Amino acid sequence: KLLADNKMLILGKQDTTFVLFKVNEDGSIDNTFGTEGRVKFESGVDSTNYSCDKIDVLEDGKILILENREKTRRTKVPGGSYIFYAKVTNSLIRLNSDGGYDSEFSENGVLNIHVFESDTLHYDDLSKLPYLYDLSVRPNNTVLIESSNDDGQHELLRLNYDGSYDLSFGVSGVIPGANYFKVDNDENIYKISNLREYVAIRKCSQDGIADYSFGGSGTFLIETDSIGFENHSMLIEGIDIDLNNNILCSVRIETTGADQSLIFRVTPDGILDSTFGENGIRKIILSEFGSDEENNSRAIFSMVDGNIIWGGLETTQNRVKSLIIAKFNESGSANTSF
Repeated sequence: KLLADNKMLILGKQDTTFVLFKVNEDGSIDNTFGTEGRVKFESGVDSTNYSCDKIDVLEDGKILILENREKTRRTKVPGGSYIFYAKVTNSLIRLNSDGGYDSEFSENGVLNIHVFESDTLHYDDLSKLPYLYDLSVRPNNTVLIESSNDDGQHELLRLNYDGSYDLSFGVSGVIPGANYFKVDNDENIYKISNLREYVAIRKCSQDGIADYSFGGSGTFLIETDSIGFENHSMLIEGIDIDLNNNILCSVRIETTGADQSLIFRVTPDGILDSTFGENGIRKIILSEFGSDEENNSRAIFSMVDGNIIWGGLETTQNRVKSLIIAKFNESGSANTSF
């Protein structure tokens, strides 16, 4: 994370220990931060799965980190089946700019968002255990946190500066029901759902109120049947929003042969952008870039000049050969200077 003073926060991992460094502009470690320039986050004995890997910074320089702790074990019961124990604690950590825990925030700088413990779970229940997926500080110093689970169920919650739920947002501080969330440059929120043969995008105001004018009925919907891939699955691999608030979506179509990679661009009004690619859709064929191999989409990014960076994999018979990075002009044509 690049800071306003051109210093950087870098979060790294070794085994089950996560370490946050502060680096000066010249590349040296800032030894005034934490202990000798670093703050450690450790799983301890009470976690079998531990992550501490998303950070952002408030306007006053305080640092936010998402922490997920999970402990599970199984017990065999008569008949040969198993029951499972699980303990989950998902937290938001707040540090002062010098790396010390902010004692004025929640309990000594740690806010527990999800706390769950049960010893009567079935195997299928484990995929429903929540974890904190992403966070973003907004201009008014509120914090958006995306929560998810292994079933792909996401929800977006908004916290005030003091860690309390912003009850003016969504329903009691939460927007449920999507696979992905994105925020545009005007603070509008997009809920993106991906279920096998379609992608659906819904638009909300910054307070989580549905915009029913988007797409004509409140939803933009694109189905594989409508783009020449009937009865095939479509998987989102990357989403970004450009400076004009267009939504760029990179998808992979699963076929019996080689998978197909597409980019589509949706306007802020919820329609395919006819100025992009062919009627709003750009099919990616690696022969444009000197390769005869197959490809799989993996990521997409909009640049400040309107150009688009796409990342994918060059594959042969489902085996990865190399990483491909391609640059496209704003219209979707290949940027041959790249």
